[in-house]
Amino acid sequence: ISSNAGFFTYTLATGGIIHSPGRVIITQDQYNNLQTLYFFIGGQYYHLSPNAQIHPRSFLNSQIWLAIQLPSPNFSLDFSLGIPFIQRYYVVLDSGNNQIGFASHIYTDSITN
Repeated sequence: ISSNAGFFTYTLATGGIIHSPGRVIITQDQYNNLQTLYFFIGGQYYHLSPNAQIHPRSFLNSQIWLAIQLPSPNFSLDFSLGIPFIQRYYVVLDSGNNQIGFASHIYTDSITN
């Protein structure tokens, strides 16, 4: 599945509405039904709780923004859920060996931010 397809599949699954520029808004009811999002990377499962999938972490004007974004065509990255992920996991970049590593920490399973 391409990352563009992943973005649209995720947006459809949440019931969210794509709002410019490539951001997704959900309602409080949709947030209440939001499921944990799982990633399978390097033979290991990682997850983001519903709270980790929204940004900002407070509800402004009853609008909840999902922490994903579909960048403009000028970017080579198709979509990103990076900031919440690196807030919930230790991330180590090994540029010399072209590797990345992840590890849980005390906020990995946090339900609040």
